[in-house]
Amino acid sequence: MKKTMKKQKGFTLVELLIVTAIIAVLATIVTPAALGAIEKSKATAALADIRAYQTATLTYYVSEGEYPDQTNLEKEMSKFGVKGENPWGGTYVFVKGTDANTLTVSGVSAKGATKLSEMMGLTLADGKYSKTFDDFVVEVVPAS
Repeated sequence: MKKTMKKQKGFTLVELLIVTAIIAVLATIVTPAALGAIEKSKATAALADIRAYQTATLTYYVSEGEYPDQTNLEKEMSKFGVKGENPWGGTYVFVKGTDANTLTVSGVSAKGATKLSEMMGLTLADGKYSKTFDDFVVEVVPAS
């Protein structure tokens, strides 16, 4: 009696290993680009928040004749839909000054701080990025 083997359907182990290797290579190529896009989107959101803070500060100044403190600014910011937390989970802290008002963005990732500084033209000094816009200072403090 002659035994005939039935032709089995499916993939061989070698074929499965090759497909797995191709997927792994593609994942290593795509992952850094995706993470870079996430940091850029967070920096863009933070930039929009910073501009909203500037607008709210000036709006308050025009209506009240003085710059707001943190509490009044938070009330003004609620009109713009901005809360006190930045896209990295850190905070926005506004300090009313005599010569200039300062908005500190803290808890920013290192890559996020670099991206935000590129977008806004901030300079690095004393471990933080900063720039003065007329009477408004923006400071970005990377998380340690």
